[in-house]
Amino acid sequence: MMGAGQPLKGGLDLNRHTTFGSPYLLGFDHLEKLLDRTARTSGDSYTPYNIGAFDDGSLRITLTVAGFSKEKLGVTEEDRQLVVRCKQVEADDKTFPHRGITARHFLRSFVLADRIA
Repeated sequence: MMGAGQPLKGGLDLNRHTTFGSPYLLGFDHLEKLLDRTARTSGDSYTPYNIGAFDDGSLRITLTVAGFSKEKLGVTEEDRQLVVRCKQVEADDKTFPHRGITARHFLRSFVLADRIA
């Protein structure tokens, strides 16, 4: 016998409280995961970016990467996300009278719809 809050056979737990908690919204777990994933990264403002839309339906993402060399940038597609990451390493042989561009790591990801390749 199952108690309240225990998952049904097969791992489905109908008693969990989620964004899609209505018992009439079955099978929308992928949308909930998508919303959770975007909410986790929405507060990160580094590095700034623009998304441009064109008349032909194409998109262009532009990121500010001042101070990052092309060799340090990586762009991949992972689990239906476009992922841009950089691992910037401090040069030990440089001194900076003024430091306006910091050497820092970043990871920026964009969830891709099925129609976007």
